Amino acid sequence: MRGGAAGMQDGGMAKAGFFNAVTSQAALICLALLMLAGCAATPPATKPGPAPNPPAPLPWTAAIGSLTEPGTSHICTASLIRPDLILTAAHCLYPPNRTLAPDQLVFRPNAGRAPVFDALPVRAVQMLGGQVHEGHIDALDVPVDWAFLRIARAPGELHPLPIEALSPGQVTQRLAAGDQFYSAGFGGGDKTMLRQHDGCDPVEPRALGLDLPGGITVTTCIIRPGDSGGPMVLLDAAGKPHLFAVISSLAQRRGGLAPIGLGVSAGAFAHQLDRFLLSSAD
Repeated sequence: MRGGAAGMQDGGMAKAGFFNAVTSQAALICLALLMLAGCAATPPATKPGPAPNPPAPLPWTAAIGSLTEPGTSHICTASLIRPDLILTAAHCLYPPNRTLAPDQLVFRPNAGRAPVFDALPVRAVQMLGGQVHEGHIDALDVPVDWAFLRIARAPGELHPLPIEALSPGQVTQRLAAGDQFYSAGFGGGDKTMLRQHDGCDPVEPRALGLDLPGGITVTTCIIRPGDSGGPMVLLDAAGKPHLFAVISSLAQRRGGLAPIGLGVSAGAFAHQLDRFLLSSAD
């Protein structure tokens, strides 16, 4: 009996050892399967792709836009000089036999080109050189043919044009040193696109035998209806614009001589702008 009992015990222990071994192997197999299942469920690691390129900055000319009276054919050109201030010609407010209220005008920066910006309503006439009426503009009117108009704030991606007061002699010197002349407006064609005046340059009045009042910039550009209020700019070696005059009018010359384009030199209004900015900062 003892032997039998011992045999049974030994047999029982052997069977228990066998079952334990099988159970352990099964557990290991199960664990391995779970681990494999877990690895299969985990997505492979991927490297992040390159960051998208930032949008290219707009050309500086995007700050130039059309100044229009919606519903009419009246059009001028204007330049953004502060986020909420544009520069144009005073006579743009005085078409024949009329005087336009500020809220009759809208400014469209970068008009006719992509990207398209919403029209910005004119809020007020901030400063006015003089009441210059469209039509026949006398040489004495040109130095006061400028206006600062307050507008709804422009989008941040538009960069206002810096103003620099330069004498005709200084402009000549800068051109001789390599600066490039740029003049443009919304005149010509269907008046929906900004068009540059090609093949023309600023000239000193005395070089043409002209005796003109101070504050006038003379060019050989042919000014077209719709160009009024457009910028006259010098581009330096880095391509940075410097607005030194605003387009006023086309002057006919006697004796069959070629007409000349007249602008208001920035020296005629830059000090007024500086004074305004100082007062608004107080």
